Amino acid sequence: MNQQRNGSLYKFDHRPVYKCESTGYKWGRVRSPCKFSKNDEHPLSFEHQVADSGTLHFAFTYPYTYTMVQEDMNKFNDHMNVMEKSDSIFYQRELLTYSPDGLRIDLITISSVDGVSPESESLLPGLFPDNLGPEAVARPPIFPDKQVFFISARVHSGEVPAQHTFKGIFDFLMDRHDIRAIEMRRRYVFKLIPILNPDGR
Repeated sequence: MNQQRNGSLYKFDHRPVYKCESTGYKWGRVRSPCKFSKNDEHPLSFEHQVADSGTLHFAFTYPYTYTMVQEDMNKFNDHMNVMEKSDSIFYQRELLTYSPDGLRIDLITISSVDGVSPESESLLPGLFPDNLGPEAVARPPIFPDKQVFFISARVHSGEVPAQHTFKGIFDFLMDRHDIRAIEMRRRYVFKLIPILNPDGR
């Protein structure tokens, strides 16, 4: 019920995922293909054989939770920006604001130190609460000769596949050895919001 009226995914054999006691509560694709129709009451149907009597969960695709997103960001909390080395990775995580439910909405800045200026980005009214008060954290520096790319994910809470895509982009941009990532950081500044709507409204 309540599936998006988009049959194209199912034509290419997209299948929901499930987890239960017999799978060790690990997610896996259902075995049978989905049937999609224009029936307004039941547009999507699939068969699934129940293997045990425990709780059975279904999801549109492999879930990517707010906690998982925060864990991805926390891995780089100890990153040190080496400003004396031009090809080193510049990384800064900022609290952009809080959601209505009090969850973090982060803004990530990724580039290389190459082309950095002594001037910092300005504060914006109502944003960056960690940048206020006596223990304020400085905003990222300006890179005047670099274009800025803005990437965000999860404007709508159900856009879980975009979160997996975002994770791939984030990991790629933070790769120290991939020559493509090195060149991208040298040329551009990337501004990323990992999850724009963590409340799921």
